[in-house]
Amino acid sequence: MRNLLLRSAVLAFVLLAALPVTAQVGFGSSTATSGDLVFVGEPGNLIEPGIVYVYRADGGAWTETRQLRASDGMDADGFGRSIALEVATGVALVGADAADAAYVFSLDDMHQMAKLSVSGLSGAKFGSAVAIDGDLAVVGAPASDGGRGAAYVFARNGDAWDLVTMISGDGNEEAAEGEEEGLAEAFGASVAVTGDWILVGAPGGTVDMFLQAMFRRGAPSGAIYAFRRDGANVERADKLVPPFGGDNSTFGFSLNAADGLAVAGAPTTDQFSGAAHVFALVDDEWTWASRLMPFDSRPGGMFGAAVALGSDEVYVGAPGAGTGRNEGRIYTFSKSARGEWSGASKLGASGLKWGSIYGTAVAASADSVVAGMPGEDYGAGAAVVMTRLL
Repeated sequence: MRNLLLRSAVLAFVLLAALPVTAQVGFGSSTATSGDLVFVGEPGNLIEPGIVYVYRADGGAWTETRQLRASDGMDADGFGRSIALEVATGVALVGADAADAAYVFSLDDMHQMAKLSVSGLSGAKFGSAVAIDGDLAVVGAPASDGGRGAAYVFARNGDAWDLVTMISGDGNEEAAEGEEEGLAEAFGASVAVTGDWILVGAPGGTVDMFLQAMFRRGAPSGAIYAFRRDGANVERADKLVPPFGGDNSTFGFSLNAADGLAVAGAPTTDQFSGAAHVFALVDDEWTWASRLMPFDSRPGGMFGAAVALGSDEVYVGAPGAGTGRNEGRIYTFSKSARGEWSGASKLGASGLKWGSIYGTAVAASADSVVAGMPGEDYGAGAAVVMTRLL
């Protein structure tokens, strides 16, 4: 069992960090939080199945209470690549991209309720991204169809989850016929659900945990596709592209949405300095609202690799930032009374080292933020939990 230890205080938060364990690989690659629960994924282990660790607040400490595993888990299955929580219905959704699967767990007793998969998919990276809201779940498969990508919509039916439809973007015909490998949209690299809206990122490239990017030279800037659910139908409503972008910006690499707001990262913008863009739902249309940039922007910072929405706050991970190389930082932006996103501040963690890549994953709730740094301790990984001081 692993406990989280109090290390220091940063801004108005208490900072905690996870202890590494033997054979741990990539702990902190994914995170999720809600109330007094924190979930941290370890999908990168190549010699055993992936694990999601569950922590619960206990006084001033965070204590590991459960370890989630797939009932049919296998070595290097990528279980824990992505995590989404739906507290209202008591459900956690966990992606296992190397196994082309996703799993539903009960938040009450953490038992596995269902397995989501699609017949015929192989090597599609189904489970790279997951999202859930109410009785609707979405699973991204960005490597399907030669890298064009797809996302699959499921609806809850009792304890079962039925496949409703498959959705896709425009594709990238030039990329699909291009000279290099992996040139298409990668639709499904990120997903979000809020109410009847389904948002899907198509960044046109990938960035791995070592911050190595792969995309076609001169590739499009990326896009977010907006779909709307109407009963049993899911219809495409819009394609969102920010006014500030540029080739190879991987807009849509990360995505989060809630309560009429959406934020999407573009971490390879401007020589990998990165950017994030906020969209607002106005009169049933998603409208670009703001471009977020780090105040100390520098090439290689990868600002936008992860994004999260809190209470009137946006958190953006920049795993390549820092005084050394790839230490990582998290930036927070607050919404002013005029509706503008400003007041950027930086959430660091004590003891960061070269290659920690803090901010690779970020999740937020009303009073806490949890951030992954899977490169910590030579790739064993760690996570930090920051709790607001009231």
